[in-house]
Amino acid sequence: MEAFTFFLAICSIYANIGHAAGAKILMNAILGKGSHYYITTAIGEQLVHRGHNVTHFVSDAYYEQARSGPNADLFSFEVFNTAMPKKVVYQLYANLSKVAFLSSLNSQNMDIESKPPRHRFMDCQAILADKELLERIRSANYSLIIYDMLWPCLPIVAQMLDIPLVGIISFPNPCMETEIAGSNFNPSYLPCTGIGFTNKMNFMQRFFNTFLYAFVPWLTTDKYVWYNELLHTHNSSVELIDIVKKTQLYLANSDFVADYPCALTPNVVLVGGLTTKPPKKLSPSLEDFVESSGEHGVIICTFGSFLSSEELFAANSKLSIFISAFARLPQNVILQLSHTPPFPLPGNVKVLPWLPQNDLLGHPKTKAFVFPGGNNGFYEAIYHGVPTVVMPLRGDQFDVAARVTSSGIGVVVNKLTVTEESLHQAIRQVTTTSSFANKAKKLSSIFRDRPMPPAQRAAFWVEHVIKHGGQYLQSTATELSRMQHILLDVIAVMFVIFIVLGLSLYKCSSKLLWFIYRVVTRKHLKNS
Repeated sequence: MEAFTFFLAICSIYANIGHAAGAKILMNAILGKGSHYYITTAIGEQLVHRGHNVTHFVSDAYYEQARSGPNADLFSFEVFNTAMPKKVVYQLYANLSKVAFLSSLNSQNMDIESKPPRHRFMDCQAILADKELLERIRSANYSLIIYDMLWPCLPIVAQMLDIPLVGIISFPNPCMETEIAGSNFNPSYLPCTGIGFTNKMNFMQRFFNTFLYAFVPWLTTDKYVWYNELLHTHNSSVELIDIVKKTQLYLANSDFVADYPCALTPNVVLVGGLTTKPPKKLSPSLEDFVESSGEHGVIICTFGSFLSSEELFAANSKLSIFISAFARLPQNVILQLSHTPPFPLPGNVKVLPWLPQNDLLGHPKTKAFVFPGGNNGFYEAIYHGVPTVVMPLRGDQFDVAARVTSSGIGVVVNKLTVTEESLHQAIRQVTTTSSFANKAKKLSSIFRDRPMPPAQRAAFWVEHVIKHGGQYLQSTATELSRMQHILLDVIAVMFVIFIVLGLSLYKCSSKLLWFIYRVVTRKHLKNS
């Protein structure tokens, strides 16, 4: 017994030595909620397993939720105070749920969608004004900051405290999002983010896509203006874009198994499917419901980790459309809802406030996945080879929907025109047409045939950058202006040279022809 105790003590000592020798890493997923947070925790878990100390930078509005999540005991937490009361923060995101079924061009939707970026900027103002918080970060001696590229506040903190950066891209379209790193984005075959085009566009789509790519960044510079002004108030002459360009490594939650191939720089690593993993056993009650479906199997339906179903269906009749469509199916349906529906449920529908989504998708009886097009759910469906029905509600979900149809693993339902019949037909189509399941299984086989899972791959490259730095991976394209990058200056000079040579050739030819004409004319006159 004493020998065994001694052995455990030695193991503990070595474990502590390895842990202490590990790097200290600060990670951020905006406020610390939803799918973006799941991505960072997946990477963070692997980093902890490699002996590093990981601290999550989260808002006080969602700290308790993050602290009570799975494997939260692996991490430390640094909490910042939001610039607004917590109730205002919660209402802000509840409003996003309320307008999710409205058109993206609806004025109410556009007004509500425009508020989160402004409020995140206000949070950044508060963070940079919190001297005690910044001093805690400074004194922690972090080796690295891993930040979500949707919120550029952490790069500013990293600039102030001289800490290296790694960026996470949580949605599709890696080439467009990392063009700042020198990746080659060509609008002739790569769609811009958020418009839901595939990589096979007709002329009008290519025209619209090129217009967006060329002009929209110039028309929507508010974010850079806000943060540049904030930098200037803190006596910094550096521009935000120059800070972001210092990011040593970009981890893109994307994979060419389903995304559109494009040319990436070496410091962009594809780690799509960060939340994918082998399924765990279901709870006994859930397993019984799944098994009771018999040969028909089950359908999984969720509305994402960010939207509140109670707010989502508060002002419309969409929920009854879903329930009525599910009642007509031969399969059992497991539906994620954060509230109890105000009407009786059919016997084949089970409602739960939270679903073990990855575990259910990995169950052999799961026949289809109905979801709004979250990127994490998309790759979990691919990993487990499950065909999908997508009803995109906002943002990059329209891009995911385009990838679902172009990869052949599912169909899309329009949120504005969805009916009981259209939804029922879409689910029946993917569950009765073998091509969808066959394609999903083929993509699953390709996706799994990798030397390491995505989260391990991300952790490996983060550790590599900690050890060796990432400067050697960076392209010199980041030092060029956009005009230089696409060679407009070279093309302009070549055009001028061509014009000068053309005019010179014209002048010389004219003089030569005139000389020949005069010689011939004189000779003719002389002979006559």
